[in-house]
Amino acid sequence: MCSKYLKKKAIGLSPVFPKFISLAIKNAVVYFLLTLLGLAVLSYGLFHNSSQKIITSSEQQLVQAANIVNVKFTSYIKNIQRDITYLAQSPFLNSFVLDEAPAKKKLLSSEYLALLKSKPEYAQIRLIGVKDNGKELIRVERLVDECILVEPTKLQQKGNRPYYKEAIQLPKDSFFFSQIDLNREYGKVSIPLIPTLRIASPVFHNDVVFGIVIINVRLESVFQELQHLVGENFNLKLLNNQGYFLLHPEKENTFGFEFGKSTSFSSDFGTSFSSIQSLVENNSFVLFRENDLLYAFQTLFYPKTDYQLFAAIGANKDTILADFYTWRYNIIISTFVLSIIILIVILGYMQRQASELKRITATMTRFPEAISLGELPTHRNDEIGQLANRFKEMAISIDNNMLMLKQAKEEVEQAVKEKEIFLEDMGHEIRNPIHSIIGMTHLLEKNNPSRHQKAFIEALKFNSSNLLLLVNDILDYNKLNSGDLKANPEWFNLDTLLQKISNSQQFSALTKNIALSISMETRLSRFSIFTDPIRLTQVINNLVINALKFTPENGTVQIHAKILNMQKNKAMLQLSVQDTGIGIAQDKVDKIVERYYSHKAQHGSFITEGSGLGLPIVMQMLRLLDSRLLINSTQGEGSRFYFNLEVPVKMTLTGETSVSDHLPQELLFSANVLVIEDDELILMLYENLFKDRVSSFTKIKTIRDLVGIQERSIDILISDLHFGQKVITDKTINLSKVMRDDNSLLFVISGIDASSNEIINSSYYKAQFRKPIDPPQLLESVSLAFAANQFGTPNVAPLWEDYDHEEPKFRRALNLLIEEWEKMIVSLENVIEKQDMPEYTAIRHKLITSVRRLKLSKFEMLLDLPLGKDAGLLSANFKDKVILQMRFYIWWLKFRL
Repeated sequence: MCSKYLKKKAIGLSPVFPKFISLAIKNAVVYFLLTLLGLAVLSYGLFHNSSQKIITSSEQQLVQAANIVNVKFTSYIKNIQRDITYLAQSPFLNSFVLDEAPAKKKLLSSEYLALLKSKPEYAQIRLIGVKDNGKELIRVERLVDECILVEPTKLQQKGNRPYYKEAIQLPKDSFFFSQIDLNREYGKVSIPLIPTLRIASPVFHNDVVFGIVIINVRLESVFQELQHLVGENFNLKLLNNQGYFLLHPEKENTFGFEFGKSTSFSSDFGTSFSSIQSLVENNSFVLFRENDLLYAFQTLFYPKTDYQLFAAIGANKDTILADFYTWRYNIIISTFVLSIIILIVILGYMQRQASELKRITATMTRFPEAISLGELPTHRNDEIGQLANRFKEMAISIDNNMLMLKQAKEEVEQAVKEKEIFLEDMGHEIRNPIHSIIGMTHLLEKNNPSRHQKAFIEALKFNSSNLLLLVNDILDYNKLNSGDLKANPEWFNLDTLLQKISNSQQFSALTKNIALSISMETRLSRFSIFTDPIRLTQVINNLVINALKFTPENGTVQIHAKILNMQKNKAMLQLSVQDTGIGIAQDKVDKIVERYYSHKAQHGSFITEGSGLGLPIVMQMLRLLDSRLLINSTQGEGSRFYFNLEVPVKMTLTGETSVSDHLPQELLFSANVLVIEDDELILMLYENLFKDRVSSFTKIKTIRDLVGIQERSIDILISDLHFGQKVITDKTINLSKVMRDDNSLLFVISGIDASSNEIINSSYYKAQFRKPIDPPQLLESVSLAFAANQFGTPNVAPLWEDYDHEEPKFRRALNLLIEEWEKMIVSLENVIEKQDMPEYTAIRHKLITSVRRLKLSKFEMLLDLPLGKDAGLLSANFKDKVILQMRFYIWWLKFRL
């Protein structure tokens, strides 16, 4: 290019370079013009649409306000109707009509006074008889600060009043409503002006009119409430059917008919009242948009047939749009100023942007390799053209780097996958021997060991538990990182859980002469909580181990549990582990939660070091439980690790904690159990656990041995999860050949969690247990599932609803039911042994109500057997079935609810 340039220069020609126009100038001009055009179009559309939206919104508000006023006024009128109905049908009034004794008149007067005091808007309540030209019999009235019973000497004759003449002619149980006017006394309007409504109802004695009961209602508070409902932005005007205002922002325009004035409607609305009235009467609701006014007219409910009330709600359109006009002016001024500022900013910013683009271009030119990418804007005569040309040189490097990164990523993913497979395999292989050790420990404990042997057994349990904890930490930490670990909540007693954790760590505490204790709020022991006990145990256990590790000899570690807040069925708990250890410096607190953080500290002659794996597990386990770890620590004094946990709670029906001890042993007597396990020690554990409790117990070591099992003979299958590359529910393993029916049960025992849908969706799958298993828990789960299939379980929902979901009442009722059934078991045993059919029928009659209430249909069918074709047959077999089912239901109600 330089040689061409020099050659053209020598012959007097200018070099052929495209004319350079700065991108900053281009963008500044275009952006400024677009901004002006956009602001102009936007402003016009915004102003026009905004005004229309405001009017439309105001119309909707008027419709809503009119409906609210109508509903409120209707409610108020009907409340008065209910009050006059109550007075007209009052037992005190009926008694007084029969006998006008002074005592009965006093009772009736007291009733009127009580009602008047409870209704601030009521001015008078009167009873007017037909005798003596409509003489008032009782009148109570409201003064400024009290309600009084008017003396008999001041009672008046009302026979000439229009409301009396109309009301006395009405049939029984009907009402008279007066027009709304100003209150008059002796023919003169009362001062101050009080809008008044009179409602009356006739009183009869033996179908002969006795008189009327009447209420005078002062409406000023009602009008004020209606105005308040409408709001400050709109006016509320009430009119009668003659066009006179009863309520108006200007009081001098109201009740013109009382002073002989003409209606002022046309001066307010610029049209005659009759034109509006006809529209409203035909539609009950009309929007009025004329003369820059926006009003909604609504017919109000009023029981008087020849009298109508209308509500007019609205305002002048200029008033409605006043804020809009101010806003529009401000927007126009602001837009003009903003346009000038935008021009200045665009010029400055684009110049700076161009400078940045040049710098970026210079950086990109350092890439040595070149590649053609097809169509790029290389012909442009600005910075973008320069950028496109230089981008070719860096593209090939980027592609190569991305390819290398992709290969590296695939290698890392493959390594992670291999690590996960290795951890799963190792988890299975490690948990198997631990499972055998814990199982054998369980068998040794049942064989009445001596005192010295117990010490060895306890040591064996402790070390196997510690080994299991280490395995779980490693495997669960891997699952937490991959997001595969899920919480499995269940009901358990927190007191029992904390005791187990404390007992498991006492040996470590004693070896360092550390006092390990539990401080728990007393009432917590009376509740069961609903969360994942395994994950909670891992959290607290890790915190305790950490505290013991960093606490010197003669120190203390305390586990605290308390209730921060308790509602109906939920509680906010705070669990903490506090130690008197070396403490943590403030700048180190955040670092202890980092993955694999190594911490070394020295306190006097005490030196300790930890891998830091426990706390990351705690942090992630708490996230799984919707909580987080909090830390208070003072270096040299100790640390407190704590977290808050919101859990469902329920009262524990019994103080017992080992529910399996109460499980009826006969539940599995009819069950055929098959166990598939290749470890002889574990098979010995299963045999010891089930053999004397079931009808038949069969054990095999491999899937291949299934061919020797009698077809459709197995009720319960307990099996390992993996068999080579297959799982127990693999389609090639046809379990239906050996399972008795669709109600047969499969329990999976595995060293890892079986989350595959193929396993969970198996028709036989019931539950999964992770090795090593807790023998009592396995026995309880198997027994409960089998019994539930055979007998069904109680449905306590109807009982819960009977007591309005109030747990204390529900629990008391449940305890009474359990006590009654325990007594009935004894009675049934005696009756069946004596073959006393009448007494059995009587007991069944008492029992059947609660059986149906709990929806125990299978048990009801069993109870009906002696009443059917084999009537009178109360065999020992029948007795065993009835008693066993009742004992199971009682156990379920006590320990499973």
